[in-house]
Parts: sequence; structure tokens; C-alpha cells
Amino acid sequence: MVGETRAVQSFAGRAVHRVTIGTRLLSTGLAVALLLAINGRVGAAPGTFVPDGYEMPALIAAVLLATYYLAFIWSYRLIVEDGSLTVPTLFFGRKRLDLRKLVRVEDDGAYLLRLYFEGGGRSDILKYVEGRIAFIDSLEGYVASKTKGFGDLPMEFAERRGI
Repeated sequence: MVGETRAVQSFAGRAVHRVTIGTRLLSTGLAVALLLAINGRVGAAPGTFVPDGYEMPALIAAVLLATYYLAFIWSYRLIVEDGSLTVPTLFFGRKRLDLRKLVRVEDDGAYLLRLYFEGGGRSDILKYVEGRIAFIDSLEGYVASKTKGFGDLPMEFAERRGI
């Protein structure tokens, strides 16, 4: 995705990983396309995918959903500082995760990284952030620092290093 290799904002041991510009622009385009598709159905002939009489409520719901989605994507930031990772929650809060308790990092193959922590905790984060490769390497470095040798490392980590 465009912007993955962009330099990360960092200051005094604090690194801020924002969503890539490519993801932000793609998300904006999809939200606009959704709104145009719904808006194009307002007053359309019967038999469209929005039931008769529900065109305006569908448009209002689509506008609210698109606004929330875009606000979430454009404000999304992962902050790495002092052995912790601060991630956004679905309702624009922040959750602080202790990276010293990180036990596994998985790539879901699409848009997310799944972080597993001691005690069964899990957090899903967007993987298309600025400085993605270095960010994933640092997460896997936390996992590797807890293992003895390389036998317990995730396969992706080992393959990237030719182990």
C-alpha cells in the first residue's frame, strides 16, 4: 500500500505509526462510492436494493456510517513508547498494551495483525501503517526477546531472516 515505507514520526523514544496515505485515500473513495450508490437510489424506480419508503433512512444511515468510518481511519494511530503499544478502540478511546507480555504476532492475510498476550489477551490492529516492516519487526523482536534461541519464533520472522 502506498505510504508503508514513509518515515515514522518519532520523538524522545515515542514512535507514532499512522495509517498509510494509500489506505486513507482508498477508504475515502470507497465511502464516497457507497454514498453515491445509496444516493442514486433515492427516488429510483421500485425494485432497487433499498425497499420502498426507506431511501432517506438508508441514506442517513450510510452518511453516519461513512462519517464514523472515515473519522476512525483518518485518526488511527499506533503509538510505541517505553515498552508499550497504545492502540485506538472502536469508540475513539485508547488502550495501552504491555509489549513485554506479547507472545505471538499473526498476520490475518488481509488488513489486520493479531497480537496475542500472556493471559489470553488479544488485540487486532490495522497492519497498513507507516513504517510497517520496521513496526512488525519490532513487535516480533519483543516476541523473540522472550524465547531461548530461534526454535520458538514465528515462521514469518524466521523466514525473513533466513533462519
